[in-house]
Amino acid sequence: MNSRLLKGSVAVLAAAAIALGATGCSGGKPTKDAVKAGVAKSYKDNGGGVTDDNLINNYAGCIVEETYDSLNDSALQKLADGKVNLNGKVSEDGFESVYKVREKCSTQLTEEK
Repeated sequence: MNSRLLKGSVAVLAAAAIALGATGCSGGKPTKDAVKAGVAKSYKDNGGGVTDDNLINNYAGCIVEETYDSLNDSALQKLADGKVNLNGKVSEDGFESVYKVREKCSTQLTEEK
């Protein structure tokens, strides 16, 4: 009887682990690379004037390096998902630090001579 109970418990735990893994329930802070990709995507999707991928990646990298440690997991996830338009006026509460640093990082959008 104990053997059947143990086998049933293991099966239930395995099914729960598979279900949680399949839904992406990892939670936590997205990686810097994921946030950088989301910032670059947002820049392109929202009509940023520069088309050179290297320059856009430098800009996104600058923003991530300057703000990653100061933002909460939810804000970082929004950036990683490309849901924050950094090309326009400050429009998202909680992202003031990102909007401030974008001015500094915009120098990354020009080619070094």
